[in-house]
Amino acid sequence: MLPLQPTGRLMVVALLTMLALLTLTGCERGRASADATAPGGEATVTTPADGALANASPTPDAGLFDGVELPSIIGDDNPPPPPDDLAVAQFSNLRFATTGEGEAQASFPATTEEMYAIWDYAGMEGDDTFTRKWFRNDALEVEHVDEAWDYLTYGSTGTVRDIYLYDYVDGIDAGRWRVELYVNGTLQTSAEFDVQ
Repeated sequence: MLPLQPTGRLMVVALLTMLALLTLTGCERGRASADATAPGGEATVTTPADGALANASPTPDAGLFDGVELPSIIGDDNPPPPPDDLAVAQFSNLRFATTGEGEAQASFPATTEEMYAIWDYAGMEGDDTFTRKWFRNDALEVEHVDEAWDYLTYGSTGTVRDIYLYDYVDGIDAGRWRVELYVNGTLQTSAEFDVQ
């Protein structure tokens, strides 16, 4: 029994099967021979002695597949590499808002209780790690180190909208804040905002 194949491969197999069936049904059980004419001058049909169909299976050499590149239906030991923009994990477009769906802002009042870091990402894998650091006035305030990328939640490409800093008692401390995002130990992006 053949293992299940991806839909595209099944379509190729179905197409090749249909082509073979059409070729077989288009063949005659014998051929009229100009050399074998009946006494009245009409052509007669001759059948091979073993009952096989004459010329029933065309070959690529017969011109049927000339200029057509047929894909492999068994599998490819060397699949093509992913596109460059997806091959390397990357974070971009870091911005800040008071909610995960809020408008990006550069300045917030000192009474702000939640500050969301929102960013776009691509090329992430389940074994990637990421670190985020929150600085206030160039002093490290919060650091989340080498958390495993939650691939089941985020997938490989999208936008993170659920990471935030909070202070529900006094509001987030005033100052110049900077957030740095790292993937596998490499700084990907950073951005700043003010709390006044």
